[in-house]
Amino acid sequence: MELIALIRAQINPRLQVAGLLPTMVAHNSVSRQVIADLHERYPELLLKAQISRSVEAAKSTQRKEPIAMNSKLGEQYASATQEIMSRLEEDCHA
Repeated sequence: MELIALIRAQINPRLQVAGLLPTMVAHNSVSRQVIADLHERYPELLLKAQISRSVEAAKSTQRKEPIAMNSKLGEQYASATQEIMSRLEEDCHA
C-alpha cells in the first residue's frame, strides 16, 4: 500500500481503493497461500471474487475480442464487477 500513499501524496490525495481482486489464481498451494496472506494483511479490501489463470484471456487479447460473458472467466469478471459495484454503492450510502 506504499504505492497508494505515494500516489495520494504526489498525484491524487482523494484516491481510494475499492478492493483487491486476486487474478491469475491457480488451484495450487502457492495461490492458496497468497490469498491467505492477502486476507491476513488486507481483510477489509480483499474481494471474494477471484479471476482464474486462463489461456482464454490471452487468446481473447490475441484475437482482439472480448472475453465471452458465458464462459467461466467471463462469469468470474462479472462476479468481481458486481462485488465492486456493491462496495461502491455501500460507500455512497454510508
